[in-house]
Amino acid sequence: MPDVAVWKGTTLRRSAKTPWQARQAVQLWLAAGDPAASFSALLLASELVTNVIQHVPAGEQRDWIKVRLGFADDFVRLEVIDPGTTTPEPRFQPLTQGSMKQSGRGLGLVVSLAIRYGTRLLACGHRVVWADLPRDQAPAEATDAVQDAADQLALCRP
Repeated sequence: MPDVAVWKGTTLRRSAKTPWQARQAVQLWLAAGDPAASFSALLLASELVTNVIQHVPAGEQRDWIKVRLGFADDFVRLEVIDPGTTTPEPRFQPLTQGSMKQSGRGLGLVVSLAIRYGTRLLACGHRVVWADLPRDQAPAEATDAVQDAADQLALCRP
């Protein structure tokens, strides 16, 4: 995995507002430039933080989510760190056209927008889900991927 030279990060209290707070932090960190990476990073921050809220049990000493953004020459790395869980690691699957599944689309967006992605467990049991986003991705490419996902989701609604 390529190295990242500069990191910015924050720890957020777990709540219904946490995805919004994560987007605000990422937007602030990227404010100096890179609108294409910003669009994708904001979307993925929201999706990955929402996954933690939905799939990682809450509880005492488990009411936090860390969000970090690392900067390299040709990519930015978004990391979302959670308290960990005994459930299997997240499965990154590409979005399939015509799929009737109503969950798993967030990780499909990761697959569509990231140049690399993955997950790892830290020695303390916390899970890190990460995605590297190209700094030179055209906003239209990111918008197309999001529109495709939205179109598929609309087909699944009754």
